[in-house]
Amino acid sequence: MAKKSKNFRRSFRKNKRINHPTYVIDRNGNVYKYIGITHSRKTKDENNIPLRKNPNPKDNRSAYLRPRVEKDEMKNFGRRYDDWRFGDEDSKLVRRMIDEDKKKPRK
Repeated sequence: MAKKSKNFRRSFRKNKRINHPTYVIDRNGNVYKYIGITHSRKTKDENNIPLRKNPNPKDNRSAYLRPRVEKDEMKNFGRRYDDWRFGDEDSKLVRRMIDEDKKKPRK
């Protein structure tokens, strides 16, 4: 099993493979765990979770979270979005998603 990074800090990053921004929540070796962010209400026939405020300060359109935590290799992620932030209510929602993911049994 790969070591977890002690210096890891959660961040908004562009996922180059899916061409969407993401919120990276964990790192294990060469793999990031992330929550996808989109403008679409649905992705692959699955309802996305609406956010009260778009984390991108330059965008007033509605934003949604993908309903699950996903994994992808670090090489598929681009630059950080340092000016992006979740609103207070949205932060609680994200925290709940992260906590639920931590409780899931690992394969």
